[in-house]
Amino acid sequence: MKDRIMTIDDAPIESWEVMVTTIQAAEGRELTIVVDREGSPVTMQVTPRIKTFKTLSGEEVTVPVIGIERGYETAFKPVEGLGLTTAIKQTWNNSKLVVMGFVNIVKRLIPMESIGGPIMIAQVIHQGAQSGVFDVLQLAAIISINLAIINLLPIPVLDGGHIVYCLLEIIFRRPVSDRWKAVATRIGILFLLVLMSLAIFNDVRRLLLYLTDLVLAMGGTEERLQAVLGQPGPNGCTLLASREWTVPGQSIKFLTPGLKEMLDAFGIGVDAIGKIACVRGPGSFTGLRLVLAAAEGLAAGHGIPLAGLDYLPLLASGPAQLLKGHLHVLTYARRGLVYLETFDAPSLDIIQPLTSLTLEEAAERMAACGDTAHLMGSGLRKIPTSLPSCQPPTPATPCLARSGTTHRRKCCLMQLSMPSIRKRP
Repeated sequence: MKDRIMTIDDAPIESWEVMVTTIQAAEGRELTIVVDREGSPVTMQVTPRIKTFKTLSGEEVTVPVIGIERGYETAFKPVEGLGLTTAIKQTWNNSKLVVMGFVNIVKRLIPMESIGGPIMIAQVIHQGAQSGVFDVLQLAAIISINLAIINLLPIPVLDGGHIVYCLLEIIFRRPVSDRWKAVATRIGILFLLVLMSLAIFNDVRRLLLYLTDLVLAMGGTEERLQAVLGQPGPNGCTLLASREWTVPGQSIKFLTPGLKEMLDAFGIGVDAIGKIACVRGPGSFTGLRLVLAAAEGLAAGHGIPLAGLDYLPLLASGPAQLLKGHLHVLTYARRGLVYLETFDAPSLDIIQPLTSLTLEEAAERMAACGDTAHLMGSGLRKIPTSLPSCQPPTPATPCLARSGTTHRRKCCLMQLSMPSIRKRP
């Protein structure tokens, strides 16, 4: 869902950096956020969660977060004059970041394994290219600054070494002897060779780890087939690829070729998969049967551990982070019937267990939980005429995937006043 944050506690938000600063200054208290959603303002109450993570410099920081991701749409704004002041400021900030990185490597705050070479540079540029040419140019600038600072290190074969020679000549009033220059040059070359070997070794090691012990998640509960490939890491699972096919009644034609295409894109086979997760329902019988059969076959044939995922709690896990109260998840079962499960947000404790009901019965069951509640899922979309007194869905909160989950989908969340839901005459 492409929301644009307009204000936080009536403070205008002009950039991602301003938003981060505003949320951190709130120190975990509830925020009033106004977002622009398809041209209409939507107001929501959000309480940040406190999260601890490591920065690029290796330092552990604790900050409040609200569970959103940065968009990749680039907006160009005019700059004053030639933009020289902005360019110098940005270059200075990036230079400080690079220097602090070197200092923290020496202090061993950043592990030596984080040093990368040409393979890592290619991977980073490839990732940036997915977001557009602007990100690629920004990466090129950062790499250039990195190389410029390395070139100024006091190593004899680099420009920094020649600057040291000039300083020594100024201090001692005579040039450094050729003998000492030759010895220093050999030491400098040896140092650079060791550094390059370490970078390439880390690249190869990272690549081998990158292509093994992957996690494959599959789902086929409704009209869609979904497959997600991830790489486990110390800070959660990194998304490598995801595929979705809306092919009602044709799942068997797409699942196996789609999985093969996804693995072939990385040049790997099933042996690189270390774990499999499969959405086990409730949902479409045909889709579930096909996905479960494929998962069982891969797990049994290659000795891969297999885990099951419950569909309705998985759907609820995203928006529940930002809500308080009852959250009803309503999905289509079959003609005239829906699946209903009710959770307490944000804890996701089950209030009412999973049941198959008519929509009128589901309305009565939801009304018994209280006057207002949050409702999401495909049930109303599939059987829209069963609740004539229910207003059209009004998005109230974006459905955001929880960090670490392996299933991600867009959904519409609406807030209902339960007394307004009544049976059809």
